[in-house]
Amino acid sequence: MDARPWIVITGGTSGIGRAAALDLVGRGRAVIIVGHRREEGEEVAEAARARAQRGGELSLVVADLSTIAGVQAAAAELRERAPRIGALINNAGILASRRELTADGIEATLAVNFVAPVVLTLELLDHLEASAPARVVNVASSARHVGRIDLEDPHGERGFSSLRAYAQSKLALIGFTRSLAARVDPQRATINAVHPGIVGSRLGGGRGLIGGLMRLGAPLLRRPEGGAAPLVWLATDPELAGRSGAYYSRFRAVDGGPAEIDSDAWTLAQWLLGDHLVRWP
Repeated sequence: MDARPWIVITGGTSGIGRAAALDLVGRGRAVIIVGHRREEGEEVAEAARARAQRGGELSLVVADLSTIAGVQAAAAELRERAPRIGALINNAGILASRRELTADGIEATLAVNFVAPVVLTLELLDHLEASAPARVVNVASSARHVGRIDLEDPHGERGFSSLRAYAQSKLALIGFTRSLAARVDPQRATINAVHPGIVGSRLGGGRGLIGGLMRLGAPLLRRPEGGAAPLVWLATDPELAGRSGAYYSRFRAVDGGPAEIDSDAWTLAQWLLGDHLVRWP
């Protein structure tokens, strides 16, 4: 690969991640999507070739983002394959219908929605800063309004709710976004979070109460292309240069919650990662 600034999108094989990838390739951007199903990634690559403008290109990294080792392996491959990374869009997310623990002993929703973007961002941070000016876009959710970072029981051992776990993971991601932004020179890398709107997707796998509500409300939901637009905007718009540490509801900066969630999210990240060799700033 050459020295163009690549845009990395996790969860890029479906939903708004796929839509964002195809939009960017259509604008002549070089994109790497990260996903765990090779066949889906190859389908996106084929669709990208049909619409790529000059300079537009799409590549695939297959990775398991549910484990810390899997995320670190993805980061190592990205560093090797992309000499410059101009933007990292942490979009991959799940809403587990029941409580499950990953190989690291972390509740699955928390692992994919919070731990994975934390690890991938930190593992790539020096690479991003060396590609300055770079951007990190963390896909959050308006579910943060009903979320609480439970430092005593983050894995839901005392009682599990899929919505509560999802809301906690997205609130923690906003807090981490602001904490990291305060530690990084915005002229080298900006870090922001965004709620893309309520989008029809495979979130929750179509199971349980949330899956049922998503099916019933499908006619009222945004299409993936509409949900992808704020991600593309935050990753590329020149007018956003140097703006960091914000939470956006689509294209508008809004309150992301009280300042104490920033320190709680940082504490949670450090506790969950334990002795793993993560590159803390």
